[in-house]
Amino acid sequence: MSNLHQSLRLGNGMGYKILISKEAEVELEFADCYFRSKDLEKSFRADFLKQLEFLETTPFSFQKKYKDVRVIFF
Repeated sequence: MSNLHQSLRLGNGMGYKILISKEAEVELEFADCYFRSKDLEKSFRADFLKQLEFLETTPFSFQKKYKDVRVIFF
């Protein structure tokens, strides 16, 4: 498991759980590899985790795409 995936498993206990699809995990690994090659890995991870934190704390500010699924695009 990559460091990015380990970071994603950390929650803040706000009561909402963020689910990341297998497809999204593949895309995240690809993005992580790209930003690592540009020496921007830390910046990418910090921004990504900041966006997840925002999603956790304000889940209803995002568009509902399916029955009870809200989607955020980065």
